[in-house]
Amino acid sequence: MSNPVSGNSQNIPASNLFSYKRTWASGFRRLQMALGWWGVLLLVGGWLHNTYSSAWGQPLTLVLWLSITILGFGGNFLLAPALVSSGMGFLWGSVILLGLVITLIVFYPLGNGPWPALSVTWHLVFALGYSLNGYFSDRRLWRLSAWEVFMALVMVYVAYNPPPNPNNPLSSGANPLRIGDFTFYSNQGLLLGLTSGIPLIIAALPFWHERYSRG
Repeated sequence: MSNPVSGNSQNIPASNLFSYKRTWASGFRRLQMALGWWGVLLLVGGWLHNTYSSAWGQPLTLVLWLSITILGFGGNFLLAPALVSSGMGFLWGSVILLGLVITLIVFYPLGNGPWPALSVTWHLVFALGYSLNGYFSDRRLWRLSAWEVFMALVMVYVAYNPPPNPNNPLSSGANPLRIGDFTFYSNQGLLLGLTSGIPLIIAALPFWHERYSRG
């Protein structure tokens, strides 16, 4: 067994290994950049959804999110190809496919009505992905999972407390969640982008260091 202080099985000094892991060329830093890429895409997607979904309608809005998914995996392949070819790439592909199937089969046929439930679904899909990813690699991802579960619960409240609307019986006596003039119910696409994208951008910041919980 190699000495963990003086070297390893390839007789590379530990000091060199440590400096390599801290560079932006290392696998961990590439993974961070991949997370940040997804965060930026979610922010852009949330803004586009909020701004144009009414004019575009559901078909084009779905195309938007499908395009963002393709761009996400394409960017991951360029930034962290080992992630895409690993079990984590398959895991996240399966989780996102599950969310898309639920969206297309359950919510798409219902029209524009159940957007709060759709937000809840995707927050829970992300929570599932972070939970599984964290179990097999870095359990700090469980913090993201807990955050997504919290946001799912927030969106359940939002769904049952819409703004005043004579066509929506749930709005009678409701207490819509808002921050100033920003109403959560009316800005769900943007909220999904903000609350799911910003944590990924934070995870891409350079003060995080490599630490695996398993392996």
